[in-house]
Amino acid sequence: MSRTLLVPTDLSPRSRAGVRFAAQLAEQAGYAITFFYCHPVLKPTRWSEKKYQEHLVAEVEKANRNLRHFVRNAYRSAPGQKVNIRFLISHEFDVSRAIVEAADEAGAEAICMSSRGAGGLRKLLGSNAEYVIHRAPVPVFIVPQGYRRRPVRNIFYASDFNAIARELKYVRQFARRLEARVVVYHYDYMADVPEVRNKLQKTADKYRYADVMFRIQKMHIDKSLSTHIEKDMRSCSASLGVLFTDQKRGWFDKLFMTSNAVKAVYNTTVPLLIVPRH
Repeated sequence: MSRTLLVPTDLSPRSRAGVRFAAQLAEQAGYAITFFYCHPVLKPTRWSEKKYQEHLVAEVEKANRNLRHFVRNAYRSAPGQKVNIRFLISHEFDVSRAIVEAADEAGAEAICMSSRGAGGLRKLLGSNAEYVIHRAPVPVFIVPQGYRRRPVRNIFYASDFNAIARELKYVRQFARRLEARVVVYHYDYMADVPEVRNKLQKTADKYRYADVMFRIQKMHIDKSLSTHIEKDMRSCSASLGVLFTDQKRGWFDKLFMTSNAVKAVYNTTVPLLIVPRH
């Protein structure tokens, strides 16, 4: 059975980035793709249930045609080998919840969403992506609008070392599918203190593998963690960043959602994989 990605779209040009990245993952790792479009359908108060159902069927069919047309056009800008593709339509009004439910219906291993663009992370994600990150039981890829398709070769994994064994196992398994290497970054305000650095280095040495390298970085008090990460993602030529969150204002929230971090401008064109900590 093929691993499946759910790719939500609103059929706008900005959502093509998610299609391009999903196509890259499908080519590299053999993912099947389920494209999802939520098309809410109002019921006029004066309509009978029969008339509404007839209208609903017609609207869903139209939405399906529009989704297929969008995907065909998007794939012209993301050529590659043919993959197993399905289409899924919903007429629910709560788009965010519909995305989470669609992932379950499709048996998706992950959700792949386009972001809004540059700006603080809340602006970057938009309300739908933020809701999905905090509610979806599966990992979520967030793909910036500026993404241009290229092989995933270097995976940047920011770790707080609290659950390094479990998290690194997941990241390595994912990386092996793509034949990619993993670069683990850990940030600490006292990384320049010998005793602290030696302790951190022992942890790094314990989990070092041929396909995994560690970089322990000093956290500078005048810079946000998100600023450090954006800089290091560029310096290591990352083609994907991986972060873990407990979905209840954990490390990911402290990283991006605090008032100081929201002020940071997120200008990377590198996709992020947000993985829930269960």
